[in-house]
Amino acid sequence: NIEIIRGLIDGKAFGKFTKDGNILLSNVLNTEGIVYHESWHAITRKFISKDSRFAMYNEVRGMRGSTVTYKGETKKMAQLTDKEADEWLAEELENMFYQEEVIM
Repeated sequence: NIEIIRGLIDGKAFGKFTKDGNILLSNVLNTEGIVYHESWHAITRKFISKDSRFAMYNEVRGMRGSTVTYKGETKKMAQLTDKEADEWLAEELENMFYQEEVIM
């Protein structure tokens, strides 16, 4: 289910994937990328097996370099938690769609 929320979600976010499997989107959403980002979470939680999901996270941790986590911390890719790896993948998907929109 997708639900439109008035204002920012939890006072800070444009989108959120809930534990019960719903996607919440703010009515002040400023980019379509948030929809892709939250859809990624829905796909990984509902349609991809745990083993496959954790294999993806391990692949992310196998990458070189560092990233800034959703909490604003700089970490080496190898040190990311499962949640941080999932957020990194969601951000990458969001950025990929954003770049395609800019090019078109």
